[in-house]
Amino acid sequence: MIETFILYNAILLLSVLFAYYAEHSKTRRSRILARYSLFMVLFVPSVLRYDIGTDYASYVDSFNFSSEYKQTEIGFYALILFLRNLQLPAHSLFVCSAFITYFPLLFLQRKNYTWKILMYVLLCYLLSYSAIRNMISLSLVILAFDLFFRGKRWGAFIIYPLSVLFHASSFVFLPFFFVNRMHCNRIILLLISSFLLCICYTDMFFVLLNNDLFLNSYYGGYMFSVYGVEPSYNTGYGAFSKILFAAIVFLSVLFSKTKDNAVIYFSLFYFISLVLMTKVSIFLRLADAAAITLVFALPLCLSVWREKKIIAFKYLMVLFYVVLFEMFIYANNRGLKEGNVGVSPYQTIFCE
Repeated sequence: MIETFILYNAILLLSVLFAYYAEHSKTRRSRILARYSLFMVLFVPSVLRYDIGTDYASYVDSFNFSSEYKQTEIGFYALILFLRNLQLPAHSLFVCSAFITYFPLLFLQRKNYTWKILMYVLLCYLLSYSAIRNMISLSLVILAFDLFFRGKRWGAFIIYPLSVLFHASSFVFLPFFFVNRMHCNRIILLLISSFLLCICYTDMFFVLLNNDLFLNSYYGGYMFSVYGVEPSYNTGYGAFSKILFAAIVFLSVLFSKTKDNAVIYFSLFYFISLVLMTKVSIFLRLADAAAITLVFALPLCLSVWREKKIIAFKYLMVLFYVVLFEMFIYANNRGLKEGNVGVSPYQTIFCE
């Protein structure tokens, strides 16, 4: 088990190191080299893993029996057929998936690149070993919004539809492209967020979900399954701390001077999704997806937290998510089941 901690923490440290070098190096060649090194740090452990992630076996089955597998999104299904037609082994699916997942991260804006990669690794990297389709989609969503906020809308509107091909849940991010320039009075938005919070903690929440629009949606189908019950995990002090930090991030972004209002709505979306996950299990998946908010929101928070009295928030937040990262490694053992994605202990294909 200690080897697993060493490996994942080495990935975290090296990722931050190469991202920092890619952001602050003075020569273009060294910045490109740093980004390539970052990619290899993320890519190689994911490629060499064997039976890591609770969905590993199901992805192998979907590869071997692709003609019988009808629930996969078209992009992922096309990838499976392409690899099968080349007569490659099932593990090639994990190689290509890892490439598609981490490659978009190389093209994020140079400004605040270190913080973006840090939050991605802390929040998404270990999940990418299990929720493969979803993490491919989220990486493409991150790149799409990064391009969008830089004014490269043509690039964003090319990349974003690709994310939908790999996981339908990325549809939830579509409205944020259209509300980016939609200014809302801060006080009014605070009142709206308070109203939404009250709804989430009352029976009115379940009344609102009881409609055909939601029940016929991607997540609605889970409401009458094992995922439609109140969760028995992620409801304690850890969940409360996540909600508290999400509230701090939302308030900080709300009173920042950003022109990208979508980040504000992103932060509210993340905050509400964390509250919802304590009510119904299926919303844990929504909260995991909404966590990419911090990739964009944290750099804005840093501009607000420059004063000495509140700059401690920066270090406290990073420390909090590092602790969660370590706890995630410890708790998500392949021998466990409930609330688990099976990322430890790590083993390679050479142990097969």
